[in-house]
Amino acid sequence: MNSENAVKGVLRHATSKVTVAEDLTNVCTLGFRGEALASIAAVSDVELITKMSDDTGVNLILTAGKIVKMRLSAVRTELQSPSDVCL
Repeated sequence: MNSENAVKGVLRHATSKVTVAEDLTNVCTLGFRGEALASIAAVSDVELITKMSDDTGVNLILTAGKIVKMRLSAVRTELQSPSDVCL
């Protein structure tokens, strides 16, 4: 994931299909939704580490939902593929 997508990934965004309270009774999936990362970051200290295919990555440090540090970096060894994200 490049730096632009890493930043977008922690921003609050609206993709929900829920528009009224009654919609909650019709939820048919239990999958991960992108807005969960922004919600977690809003109440936590988060370090997001990504890997791109050329073995470079992005390191974001967030506090209470705000990015306090961002840098391009060499990738930590536990990230095996470009789709791995370490939180």
